[in-house]
Amino acid sequence: MIRGNRAYRGSACEGFTLVEALISIVLLSVGVAVIAGLFTTGMKAMDIQHDEALFNSALRSRMEYLLSVEVDQLVDGNEVVSIRGTNYTLDWTISDVDIDGDTFVDAGVKEIAVVLEGETLTALVVDPSGQVVKH
Repeated sequence: MIRGNRAYRGSACEGFTLVEALISIVLLSVGVAVIAGLFTTGMKAMDIQHDEALFNSALRSRMEYLLSVEVDQLVDGNEVVSIRGTNYTLDWTISDVDIDGDTFVDAGVKEIAVVLEGETLTALVVDPSGQVVKH
């Protein structure tokens, strides 16, 4: 716009200087880098949770199988399970139990312990006939 004989250029604060633009780009870059780091951390946490879910599934699957076996047929054992391409040993032990603490083993009662990579799942099994006797 022209006022009188001079061109009107507006106020002296109009627009951005090169330094201001560079500072804003740097700040935006830092913000994006922080968000990308959080995203990576979140993905790692999801990976860990996924592995834990697979381990729990293997433990529970073996426990369900062992619970379906007759009490007098239960024996210790192990098997190799593959989780996401890595092989792990799944162990289970069957032990006698003294339910009432009188130092005598109760027949018809067993404890099943299934172990995978330090995680243990245990259950007590009673003979379905309901007969718990002392030895």
